[in-house]
Amino acid sequence: MAAVRLFFALWPPLAAGEALAAWARRLQRETAGRVVVAKNIHLTLAFLGDVDEARLPALRRLPVWGEPHDLLLDEAGYWPRNSLVWAGPRETPPQLALVAARLHDM
Repeated sequence: MAAVRLFFALWPPLAAGEALAAWARRLQRETAGRVVVAKNIHLTLAFLGDVDEARLPALRRLPVWGEPHDLLLDEAGYWPRNSLVWAGPRETPPQLALVAARLHDM
């Protein structure tokens, strides 16, 4: 079987993703990086790496839960190695930290 690259992530509401994509387009002139389309902008919670496709059905059945909460994106940075501009929370809300911990424990 083939391996697929997997991660667990959160996707922002469409308007937020579009605003982040517009911000990235403005920064592209300075960074020469590529712009990710709004529908692909996400916050990675747990990176699984290369996983055998045979594990996909079991992974899709995993119970992932958490409390609703707001997520303030109040920090930004640039990774020159990847030509990647990122935005994220300065402090991880406890509700989000709990979900990420559950995913890493699976």
